[in-house]
Amino acid sequence: MLQGTWSTPAEQQLPCPVGEWTGNRLAFTEGDIWYWQGSPTTWDCGGAHLYSLSPISYTITATAGDGGGISPSGSVVVARGDSRTFTITPNAGCEIDAVLVDGASVAVLDTYTFNNVTSNHAVHATFRVTEQTTLTVHVIGSGEVAVDGVQYSSPVVVDKGTELKLVASPVQGSIFMRWEDGSANAVRAIIMNEDTTVTAIFRIVADVFVIAPHPVPADGCVFWLNFPDGTAEATLAIFSVDGVRVAHIEFDPSAVRYPAAGRWMPEDTYGRVLGTGLYMCLVELRSDDGSLIHTHVEKMVISR
Repeated sequence: MLQGTWSTPAEQQLPCPVGEWTGNRLAFTEGDIWYWQGSPTTWDCGGAHLYSLSPISYTITATAGDGGGISPSGSVVVARGDSRTFTITPNAGCEIDAVLVDGASVAVLDTYTFNNVTSNHAVHATFRVTEQTTLTVHVIGSGEVAVDGVQYSSPVVVDKGTELKLVASPVQGSIFMRWEDGSANAVRAIIMNEDTTVTAIFRIVADVFVIAPHPVPADGCVFWLNFPDGTAEATLAIFSVDGVRVAHIEFDPSAVRYPAAGRWMPEDTYGRVLGTGLYMCLVELRSDDGSLIHTHVEKMVISR
């Protein structure tokens, strides 16, 4: 589809036909139609009009607010029937808020395409600052915490709703005890819906002691524990040297007194036999209200 306007060019620009003509005549050159009116007996190129042809095109006006951009931008000329795609890109710390096409809201996407253009259009993108949250990690004892695989060194700022994976790792000679909120799993995930602070607690291991003779007796190994007055709950957690908890033993302080004897077959929580090697024990004693009244960590060796 083409469009154009009539104009009267300078006479010397006319592509005059040769010879004698009568009546109206048309002549064609590249991109133009030449039209002569009248019926001269000898052609003098008078009375001519030029109709210049050009493709029909439309303009799409693309603009963006603060916080991002749109490409291409400004007044974009598009030929009739063609399509044109615009890419919307927010700046760091921003996100697309709205996309308006000819003044009406459309789906918030990072691209918009005008198909089969037959009129002028406008596209406008607006942006907003992304709501962000901050994760702060504290460490008690000797260990470190990785956030999404990167060792934590300073507060981590992420978009609200982001899921972060935390891994607590003790250094040699320590074990991971728990997170301050009571979670005992060294690996955890946090959904950052608000500013969050977590604390990983590690304990240094004390001296080595042997709890299992060779071979391990049929009725298990013996633990000797001193329960001070006021003890309502006593637990013994056993860890591998890399800080993984492999067993958890509970004692009833009301049934026995100093020295309190407890037996344990050297097996993990799944009933698998623990091999010869170095392990670590975490003892925790709590009162009736659940308050921690005593805790300590010791190394132990299982010998078979």
